[in-house]
Amino acid sequence: KDYPILPICLKYESIDGEPFGPNNCDKVCWYGDMTFAPHILQLMKVKEMRVKVQYLDPLFPENFADHGALTQEAFRQINEAYQNS
Repeated sequence: KDYPILPICLKYESIDGEPFGPNNCDKVCWYGDMTFAPHILQLMKVKEMRVKVQYLDPLFPENFADHGALTQEAFRQINEAYQNS
């Protein structure tokens, strides 16, 4: 049985009192060829982060031709929410 997918947009606002940006994004963002263990250890050192969380409308897998189409729609909605917040 297919279950709805709930896209969630996270927008970091500040890390340890500093505005979120290129100088501190690696403290919370995991991407590219970063290895997980060092990243999670660095993340655990963060004392405070302010994040805006926006729950988007659920997506129902049966409404999409395949997982790729569902993924593209989720990405589109999250990107739009991020740009508009």
